[in-house]
Order: sequence, then C-alpha cells, then structure tokens
Amino acid sequence: MAISPEYLSENETWQNRLEALVQGLSDANLAQPMEAGWTVSAVLAHLAFWDIRIVILLQKWQNEGVVGPSVVDSDVINEVSRHICLAVPARTAAEMAFSWGRKANEAIAALTPAQAAEIQEKAANVRLDRTHHRQDHIEGISKALGL
Repeated sequence: MAISPEYLSENETWQNRLEALVQGLSDANLAQPMEAGWTVSAVLAHLAFWDIRIVILLQKWQNEGVVGPSVVDSDVINEVSRHICLAVPARTAAEMAFSWGRKANEAIAALTPAQAAEIQEKAANVRLDRTHHRQDHIEGISKALGL
C-alpha cells in the first residue's frame, strides 16, 4: 500500500478540523457529557491515546526492524482507558489530541511504501488512515454540543 498524497492530506485535513473545532470550545463545552459515560475532553484524550499508540508502534518497529501484529481488544481498552481519560484535565486532553495527532501524521508520512505495505499485511488492525477515527469523534462532539 502506497501512502498517497491524498491519503496523507486526509489525515491532515481531519486533524485540522479537530483542532479548529476544539479551539473554539469553552471549558463547559469540554466538560459536556457524551454517550457511554464519556465527556468531550475525555474523547480528546481517547484520540490522543490511539495516536500515541501508532507513534510508539511505528518507532518500535523501526527500531527492531520488524513489523509484528499488535493485537488489541479495543472495546476493553476503550472502557479501561475511559476512566483515565476522564481524569485528564480538559485543556491537557485537547493539547494532547493536537500534539499527538500531528506526531501520528508525521510518523505515517515518513513511512516508505514498502513499510506501509508491510504494516497493512502484518498488523492490519493498526490504522494508518487516521481520518475515520477523527471524523467519527468530531461528529460525536459536534452532535453532543448541538453544532
């Protein structure tokens, strides 16, 4: 799988949309409850968590010279991490979502086509396309805030 300019552009577009949405939010907006016991700021910490994961995995694989599977039970991880995400101060969660989203985009953009193909083959649950995750949560945040 080649990392096309369009693919990288979409990752960047949705990161920019997330930042534009969140930068205009008040502290009350960030504390707004969402579905399943989340808040807007906890969802931002959740986004940061999954972007941190991909950055760390890509670094690990680069250092080891081998891509391997990274099996996760995302439902369990999300439920466990929800409790931690809720404890993160709102503005810290926002900054983490911004900085780690950008770091994830940079790490993905630095992959060669061969590296990207190997990841898709050996670690299919590692999503180099960050757009869908960001888009889903942007839409959820917008809905919760009535935007």
